Amino acid sequence: MSEVVGKLTAVTTAPTPPPLPSVIKFLVGSRETGKWSYAWRFWSRSTSFYVQSLAPELRGIKVSVHGPDPRPGLEPCYHVKLDRSVQESGGVLTRRIGDWPDRQIFLGHQVHPGVDLVLRLRFTHDLFDDDAVPAPVPPAPRQGHVGALIPTSRRLAPVLLP
Repeated sequence: MSEVVGKLTAVTTAPTPPPLPSVIKFLVGSRETGKWSYAWRFWSRSTSFYVQSLAPELRGIKVSVHGPDPRPGLEPCYHVKLDRSVQESGGVLTRRIGDWPDRQIFLGHQVHPGVDLVLRLRFTHDLFDDDAVPAPVPPAPRQGHVGALIPTSRRLAPVLLP
């Protein structure tokens, strides 16, 4: 914004906000109980967003959300893709069976005009029960990435009604 004062121009600028992280990694759990979920990685590039588990056994599947892109030949879509580079490294629980394609396009679920539900991650109470084995602790986030523990409380014992 600028304002002319006599022959001088005064320029005022807002402070530059810090850059947004390009990668967010999170898990759900409790430091108190030592129970937590697998960690997940969300990241973006241009008009696309991606979700992938950080657990080595589950990294073979990636969900992609591609928005409108000005580059030629790129169409908006949602898809699940098998990551062959991870598949070939071994120790992966995901694999192709039969004619399942490497890339499967899906429509999502329209919840409102122009708004689609594409992915739902659920962390049910049984993941945090006393008998549950916690997932492995992921490595610390890299510089410029954000890491978070989303807290959960212990499940209350069920109340049995007469």
